[in-house]
Amino acid sequence: MVLLWFGATAGPLTLLARTWLTLGSRLENGDNLLGALAFLLTFFTVLTNLMMALCYVAALTNWTWLGWWNRPFARGLTVGSIVMVSVYYIFFLSGLEAFTGMDQVLNIYLHYLAPWLFVLWWLLTPPHGALRFTDVPKMLLYPLVYVIVVMIRGALVHEYPYPVLNVEKLGYGQFAIGCLGMLAGFVVFYALTVTIDRWLGRRQPARV
Repeated sequence: MVLLWFGATAGPLTLLARTWLTLGSRLENGDNLLGALAFLLTFFTVLTNLMMALCYVAALTNWTWLGWWNRPFARGLTVGSIVMVSVYYIFFLSGLEAFTGMDQVLNIYLHYLAPWLFVLWWLLTPPHGALRFTDVPKMLLYPLVYVIVVMIRGALVHEYPYPVLNVEKLGYGQFAIGCLGMLAGFVVFYALTVTIDRWLGRRQPARV
C-alpha cells in the first residue's frame, strides 16, 4: 500500500514538473504550446511513466474509466516497457547529457527510481498468472506505434527524441540496426515479464 500511494502521488507530480520545465524551455526558445507538448510526448520515458501513473491511480481508486489500467495485460505491458526504459537509458543514454538542479532530480526519478519501484509494486500485487506468451506480440504494438509516430513527426520537423532514431544523421542502415536491437530488447523484457507473471501465478494461494 505504501508503494501504491507513493507511486500514485509521486508519479503524476513528477510528470507535471517535467512538463512544466520542458514547456517553459521550449516556449522560451520560440516554440508554441502545441509544438512543445508534441515534443514532450515524443519521449518514450514520459509516455511510459504516464502509463505507470495510470496503473497506480487505477489500482488506488478503482475508477471505472481507468479500468483497463487495472488489467494484468496493462500492468505487464507497463512493466516490460519501463524496464526497457531504465536499462536502455543506463547503458546507452546516461552519458549523453549532463543534468543539473531539478532536471537532475527528475531524471534520476524517471529513469532509475520510478521504474524499479513499479516493478516491485507489480511483483507484490496480485493477481498474477493471467499473461500468456501470445501477449508479447500485442505488447510490441506499443513501441512499434511509438516509433512510427515519432518518425513521421521527425520527417516533418527534423527533430528526434533519441539519437538512435535520428535517421537523418545515422542513415537508414544504422537506424535499422538500432531498431532491431531495441526490438530484441523489448521482446526479451516482455517475455521475461510473462514468465515471471506465470511463475507468480503458480505460487498464489488457490481460490476456494
